[in-house]
Amino acid sequence: MLKRCTNPAHHHFKWYGGRGIGVCNRWYEFEAFLADMGEKPARKTLGRTDNNKDYGPANCQWETAQQQANNKSGSVRVRYKGKRLTLTELSAVTGISYSKLAHRVRRGYPIKDIVRAGNLKSGPKVK
Repeated sequence: MLKRCTNPAHHHFKWYGGRGIGVCNRWYEFEAFLADMGEKPARKTLGRTDNNKDYGPANCQWETAQQQANNKSGSVRVRYKGKRLTLTELSAVTGISYSKLAHRVRRGYPIKDIVRAGNLKSGPKVK
């Protein structure tokens, strides 16, 4: 976390420190980080709730690999039944394959058609 946010030579710096992501001053001391976050749980890594904000106690939690994947800035998100979901999450909720959902999003279909079961007929893209 510290290296990718503060060291321009780090191979991931451009996605963290290079785009302005920092670390709260308190977390430059490991003991303070440990006091705020606790020990790392098994099979979890440090994640940020908002990927455009700094690392700090108000924006971080321990996450599973799936949570981390859903929180990437490149994840496609849609609003479904009042919730903002990634396509992976939408696939789990609807039972429609990720690839089918992604295809429908790329084609520009509205959400009601994106989640409709079965195949969509070819037609004009809806923006």
